[in-house]
Amino acid sequence: MFVRGTVFILATLAILFVISPVLAGSTCLGIIPILVFATIYGSKIRDYQKNIQEEKALMSNVADESFGNIRTVKAFSNELEETVKF
Repeated sequence: MFVRGTVFILATLAILFVISPVLAGSTCLGIIPILVFATIYGSKIRDYQKNIQEEKALMSNVADESFGNIRTVKAFSNELEETVKF
């Protein structure tokens, strides 16, 4: 997949430069700032996403513990009935 995409891009650039070198050059120069911005933006978003995932994991852990404690409290509140059944 990567090789096919790379070959396609190189072939497209070659055809662009054959048809109009000035237009192809200006297009390539316009793409460079976009790629730089996308790389920087992507790294920042990746850091934010990592922090969000860590916070969601912590929140999930707290919720699991809370629900587990609710079950324990319900079991102890029903202890007298269970003793009678026993």
